[in-house]
Amino acid sequence: MQRHLLGAIAACTLIAGAVLVLTGSDPESVLGAAAGSFVRIGLVLGAIWLALPQLQRIPLWFGQLLLVGAIAIAARPKLAVVVAPLILAIWFLRPRTKSSSKKTS
Repeated sequence: MQRHLLGAIAACTLIAGAVLVLTGSDPESVLGAAAGSFVRIGLVLGAIWLALPQLQRIPLWFGQLLLVGAIAIAARPKLAVVVAPLILAIWFLRPRTKSSSKKTS
């Protein structure tokens, strides 16, 4: 149900952006800025809609780590050089649980 709602919202924002762009609103006006915002938000929501099944498998602690990293980078952009590789290293070097579907005879 969440995925359908997210896809519908993405489609609506893309349609609203397209309508505003096609009506010929001036890019410097408020409607022009809204058109660009609608298109960008629609594209991001569409990408999240496509990736949602994979995103639901990400552990909660990693989502929290990404949030803290994003806040740190937003506060001090130069930290991106340290924070981004650190988050990637934590993700790739984390202990993995063995799948129960592979049984050895």
